Amino acid sequence: MTAHWEFGYGPENFLEITEELNYPMLAINIYDEKSDELLFDPYLVKEYGNLKVGVIGIAATIIDKVMPDWFSEGIYLTLGNEELPTYIEELKEKDVDVIVVLSHLGFPQEIKLAEEVDGIDVLLSGHIHNRVHKPAVVNDTIIIQSGCHGSFVGRLDLEVENKKVVDFKHQLLTVEENIKEDEEVKSEVEKVMAPHREKLSEILGYTEIPLHRNLVLESTMDYYGIAVFGITTAVAGGTIRDVLINKDLPDIKFS
Repeated sequence: MTAHWEFGYGPENFLEITEELNYPMLAINIYDEKSDELLFDPYLVKEYGNLKVGVIGIAATIIDKVMPDWFSEGIYLTLGNEELPTYIEELKEKDVDVIVVLSHLGFPQEIKLAEEVDGIDVLLSGHIHNRVHKPAVVNDTIIIQSGCHGSFVGRLDLEVENKKVVDFKHQLLTVEENIKEDEEVKSEVEKVMAPHREKLSEILGYTEIPLHRNLVLESTMDYYGIAVFGITTAVAGGTIRDVLINKDLPDIKFS
């Protein structure tokens, strides 16, 4: 996994959280301000049968540029384009068969990255929530993006011969209500959520008008701040996006 909104916890808190994860955070472009050392591992190598896959992470470069200051206390970010060729070469020296870049730059930026940097087999694109039904192929790099909010699952099947992707098949699968829940996963989620149900169900207020959340820049929460607290300027990404409500519904209780 690579990062963006996770830094809303603040870098120090976020680092503590990552120690509890059973999967790595990857980023070639997040540095400690004092030491200039990488905050996370730049890549990992996974083996699937006889196939070795190298995965490189590139975090959202806007974290220290347009996000609130606390997102980037003690850290700084680069674009990652200068570091990437070095790590691709490192992975080739480790004899990997396929190189995957996990990126949170945004689709246009990732197109440009693929044009400029050789050796990327697959680029898993993020940040702007595109539903890419047909992968873009740029400089022999297959680029996919699979929507947002768990609404889609992207599946990419690769045929690899002699460390080269010779064919691929892509599907953008819609996550629908008729898909049967995994009981084991459902049980684990409930264990995690159970201690917090009561607090999260506490009603703080009501609204009798639609709360529309499909905004490109400012969120419903931003406008709430303007109306209630007299804030004169709403800054994109300054408060909370994408989490208040998923549909336009009148007469809503919020907690």
